[in-house]
Amino acid sequence: MPSFTYRARDLEGKAITGLLEGDDKASVAEQIQRLGYIPVEIELEQKEKKVAKGAGANWADRMMRRVRSEEIIYLNRQLALVLGAGVPLLTCLRLMAKQTDNDRLRDILVGISDDIEGGSDFSDAMSHYPNVFSSLYVSMVRSGEASGHLEDTLNRIAALQEYELVTKERVKAATRYPKLVVGVLIIAFFVVVSFVIPTFARIFKQFGSELPLPTRVMIAMDAYLKQYWAVSLVGLVFTVVAVIWWIQTPPGRYWLDWLKVNIPMFGPLMSKFALSRFSRIFSSLNASGLPIMQTLDISTDTVGNVVYARSLRKVTEEVKRGENLSDALARAGMFPPLLHQMVTVGETTGKLDEVLAKVSDYYDQDVEYAIKRFTTLIEPVLLAVVAAFVFFFALSVFLPLFNLASAIIR
Repeated sequence: MPSFTYRARDLEGKAITGLLEGDDKASVAEQIQRLGYIPVEIELEQKEKKVAKGAGANWADRMMRRVRSEEIIYLNRQLALVLGAGVPLLTCLRLMAKQTDNDRLRDILVGISDDIEGGSDFSDAMSHYPNVFSSLYVSMVRSGEASGHLEDTLNRIAALQEYELVTKERVKAATRYPKLVVGVLIIAFFVVVSFVIPTFARIFKQFGSELPLPTRVMIAMDAYLKQYWAVSLVGLVFTVVAVIWWIQTPPGRYWLDWLKVNIPMFGPLMSKFALSRFSRIFSSLNASGLPIMQTLDISTDTVGNVVYARSLRKVTEEVKRGENLSDALARAGMFPPLLHQMVTVGETTGKLDEVLAKVSDYYDQDVEYAIKRFTTLIEPVLLAVVAAFVFFFALSVFLPLFNLASAIIR
């Protein structure tokens, strides 16, 4: 049976849009009137898949265009809003597909709609797109379907994703200044070595003056880079590729995450990020009605740090054996007393999700303070590094000038 989109007005003149199935426009108009609306416009629904994949859309462009987190957050908020107004889920998804400007997201929404129309659950249909909808997302939706509170669950997912975006921005903000300083130093080093020092070296050789050690070091670096630039480039590329490959292996990933939480100044900040993330995710999953074991499993997989994930797996095993979550967290060794004490309160009062939400808020505030503290501490360190480089560059340039001036005077 074909589907028709319609525009109508209620008795107060308010505009209504929707999607109905019928044999023809007349039968759809009768359905609209039975709903108590006045039909304004009825059109046969166009199949989004054909539109998205037709001549007007480039397949390669559509595949290359990713679905941004902001688009998924907006989708969740819109779905929750429309579902709350009593619109069926299938109709909501088709309306969202028509509204989005992202061709890939449109194809995904149409695919999910087709799966639901074929008898699949919303969560099962979403699980076919793991690059867009994570296991955390799918599990929360499945729980919302089972409890009949899908609207609330979608709002929780949107809030969690907004929190994730804010967290990423905080990490970027904390590391932006150090990255900028290091980048400028590298560029300055190559400019001095490749252009400044060789020019002075030729002048000094004409006068036969002996070059000081800093200048000889810089000239040696320049000579090495000019003679072995190809080997150096290949070696650099190989090293970068090898490191990237290694940190994607379990040992390499563990080493990198261990370094993140143990490096001076930066480590405490990353630990607070991990604790805040765990508390927020666990709270959201628990509030969605998921069993505690499934909540722990998903929280472990999504905590974002392998070191903490390994500790959480030990916690999960202890909880499976009948231990309290608070006691298991206390014995894990990675979690501060505040966390397992608050978990104890949550277990005692039966409000674990609310307590952990407050813990996450606390760590969010702590993260803000830690970022300010990190920025305050890193600035003098970077200033000292910059001063050391500038001092070395100055010695390599000005010492020969002093020697040259002395040679001319003599």
